[in-house]
Amino acid sequence: MKILDFGIARVKTPVSSQAETQITEHGGTLPGTLMGTIGYMSPEQVRGETADAPSDMFSLGCVISEMVTGKRPFTGRTAPEVMASILRDQPESLTTTLSDIPPQFAVIVERCLEKAPDDRYQSARDLSHDLRSLITLNPLSSSSININNRRFPPEGRISRHRLAIAISLLLMAIIAAGSAWWILRDRAPMNSVAVLPFTNESGDDSLQYLSDGLPESLIESLSLLPQLRVMGWSTVRYKTRDQKTTDPISVGRDLKVHAVILGRVARNADSFTITVEMIDAKDGSHLWGEKYLLNPADKSNVQSVIAARISDNLSIKLNGEQQKQLASRYSPDTEAYQLYLQGRYFLNQRTGVNKDESLKKAISFFEKATEKDTKFALAYAGIADANALLTDSDKSPYTAAAKQYANQAIALDRSLAEPHATLAHMAYTLEWRWADAEAGFQRAISLNPNYATAHHWYAEFLTCQGRFDEALNQIKTAYQIEPLSKPINNDWGTYLFFARRYDEAIAQLRNTLSLFPDSTASMRWISNSYQQTRNYPAMIDEYLRVLGMEKASQEIITGYENAFKTGGIDGFRRKRLENLNNEMKKGVAVDPMSFVYYLAPLGEIDKAIGWLEKGYEMKHSAMVYLKVDPRYDSLRKDPRFNDLVRRIGL
Repeated sequence: MKILDFGIARVKTPVSSQAETQITEHGGTLPGTLMGTIGYMSPEQVRGETADAPSDMFSLGCVISEMVTGKRPFTGRTAPEVMASILRDQPESLTTTLSDIPPQFAVIVERCLEKAPDDRYQSARDLSHDLRSLITLNPLSSSSININNRRFPPEGRISRHRLAIAISLLLMAIIAAGSAWWILRDRAPMNSVAVLPFTNESGDDSLQYLSDGLPESLIESLSLLPQLRVMGWSTVRYKTRDQKTTDPISVGRDLKVHAVILGRVARNADSFTITVEMIDAKDGSHLWGEKYLLNPADKSNVQSVIAARISDNLSIKLNGEQQKQLASRYSPDTEAYQLYLQGRYFLNQRTGVNKDESLKKAISFFEKATEKDTKFALAYAGIADANALLTDSDKSPYTAAAKQYANQAIALDRSLAEPHATLAHMAYTLEWRWADAEAGFQRAISLNPNYATAHHWYAEFLTCQGRFDEALNQIKTAYQIEPLSKPINNDWGTYLFFARRYDEAIAQLRNTLSLFPDSTASMRWISNSYQQTRNYPAMIDEYLRVLGMEKASQEIITGYENAFKTGGIDGFRRKRLENLNNEMKKGVAVDPMSFVYYLAPLGEIDKAIGWLEKGYEMKHSAMVYLKVDPRYDSLRKDPRFNDLVRRIGL
């Protein structure tokens, strides 16, 4: 038996002009890369995720099943149908297909074909153990599979002798392939890392900015290395949010990284001791550790030194430009760096009603950092980001400030990705300068391929233009860097909505809710998706769920319920418009686009276009979706609507 794809989960194709002729390096399959033979690929390979030894066990299970039954366990008329079957279907049990198959053998194959990698055999060694037990007709270990002590049938068309020969052949193939996998695994470079929040050992909550800011700085620095996959800050924060102690092995397994960086911050008299250590996520062994002194009077760039030492211990060789980037990214003035970290801390605290207050505090600390070091480019980029998050129109003073400081950051350090992405985002959301925006995003991504925000915003840009395949590739890349980011998970679902892939949108948004149960934005987009599929009861249920989460009055909720019961979906729409008009009469600021969403399907075309014109005048953020939003479909034949699309530059 030849298993040509065995071990493909470990193969990484080199990126170069001679890629077809070079010997491959051995590492994990890159996320987003589809490798393998259709019909034998594991679910994680089909999804383009990182694949490892359990992926090979799945492929082997497909081969064994086909050898015994004469047909593949997952079939379809086209490649996409086969891949959908792998993700969705449970194959028929071998004992159902062939009555004389020993039940123990069927259980072994079923375990190979489990959808979740953790439920499969974790290595060829584990599988060979159970097969050896079967060939000697010994009961299988209850710790590996549960067979309820069932025995072989006394009679059968497949003799025990022939079955033993078949399993022996399988064992030889598994041992050979498994040995190759273990060899490749040991040779695999450590090309992925998660930097966890540092422990604040001072007992002083005011130093939380250091225990959060130092690892975030390390992530930013290490993300500049294209040969290294670095988990994003929001992902590691989410992963460790409720944990007082962290198990590096479980974190490494869940985040699929080779190494985990831990750290501690302790206060001395006028300085801080920073302890950093690197742990092998495979077995928990200690790979490296050092202590550093952060002293306000010291001009050493400690975070850059730590980043360089981490790359050394991951066996990553830095070229001259990368060494220069690491050295120049942060201010050598320790006091300026601490002020910058405090600014980042408040920038990351922006949530809910305190959003604006946190952003203004962030600006204050960033400005103080630039006063200490007038050439601190990242601090200027921080001021730009905070102002951009405060702005709501192209005429806002925050917009002018964001542009000014982003350009100042670029003038000081043209290698920074962040200000390029910020300017690009404002270019299309506020000014509809689409060509400039795309050039800015491409520049930001080329400077830092691991900057998740650039990929995320570029995905939105591409979605607005109707370039859905490109958009989904970008949001998947952002997800691979920040798999536990709330905005990235939610917006992946919204981009699927605009691509009119409603079932996929609902599935992705449900997945977001499983991570973030309080995400009312996800609930709203699920409701919108149900509306497009004309599943109006589900649409209303989801919408009322949002109102409940947002503490709407019971009178409002009951009014919508009754309107839908008596008047159907149009009755609900009229009730929604009635409430919007009542709010406006009371002086409440009402989103003009809300009127459009309910007027258009009722056939109130003139009124809907009038509200769109108001949105155009104020450069409403939703106008960029005019070309692709299905909620405008009833307006698309109107020349006034198409003129609006043209004026926006779409």
